[in-house]
Amino acid sequence: MRLKRAMLIVCMMALWFPAISLSGAEVLEKTTTLGFKAGLYSPGTAYLNDFEGDTDMSYMIGGFLDYMLAEKISGGAVLELANVSAYDESSTLIQLGFSLKAWVYGEEETFIFRPGFGLAYGSLGGNDAIDGTSHLILNGYAEFLIPRENSMTWLVELGITGSVNGGNDDVDLTYGPGFTIRGGLVF
Repeated sequence: MRLKRAMLIVCMMALWFPAISLSGAEVLEKTTTLGFKAGLYSPGTAYLNDFEGDTDMSYMIGGFLDYMLAEKISGGAVLELANVSAYDESSTLIQLGFSLKAWVYGEEETFIFRPGFGLAYGSLGGNDAIDGTSHLILNGYAEFLIPRENSMTWLVELGITGSVNGGNDDVDLTYGPGFTIRGGLVF
């Protein structure tokens, strides 16, 4: 049910933003870009104290605001929500962080590659099994921007993510690495 709601939100956002028009040159001329992306987080491993367990496939939705720091380097804020589930328990993970991205493109500007990394604070809501936890999260990704003439700029992202430190007063909880695949739009 939650996955259906997330996909409905993605479709509604895609239909709501068609008035925004950017070509490849326009994306490269902007000093600030706003993006929206949604997709899947692969099953992975979570480490709870001395116990190691598997997580289920999850969905993620998020946005970012990037500012050009140099000619081909941007940095910005990231806000993401993910549904995390394991062993019939489910919680919402909220990430707030920052990212740095390199901009790699040719003279034609028909395709933009943006490798990057990010650091985030994550808050995982509690459930019947454990209370809420806080996390230090590292993210690495490769974004592919596909500017369209007289249309939006599409984004495809492949990433890796994981919590290197986390838990609460009672437990230590980390996860990952896990892989992400997402699609979205850049304005």
